[in-house]
Amino acid sequence: LYVLGFGFFAFAAVDHRRRSVDPRILARSQALRAAQREVEAAGRMSGRDGAAALGRTLRELVAQLPGEADEEFDALLAECDALQFAPAAATEALPANLVEGARRFVSKRSASTERAGEERS
Repeated sequence: LYVLGFGFFAFAAVDHRRRSVDPRILARSQALRAAQREVEAAGRMSGRDGAAALGRTLRELVAQLPGEADEEFDALLAECDALQFAPAAATEALPANLVEGARRFVSKRSASTERAGEERS
């Protein structure tokens, strides 16, 4: 009987913490996690396909989170577009520095989201 009471108390504490998360922070966190997965998937593709996937991922992220568009985003997107439409890009590998730049772009924003969520707790 005591174990059951403690179980209900633990569930209530966890449920309260889950409900107290700001929905905007939760949506931002989900969008960034999805973008991280998609950046990794794009990094495994060839040049033209990888650049197209990476550009699409970045555009979708900024469509969901418009405040994230900045000069770093513009530079990454310009490089993706240049590779996507380059004649030799079909046979070349996606440059590692482009994929790393996209990872950094997303991870910096993920870190700031995690800090914002911790401050609210």
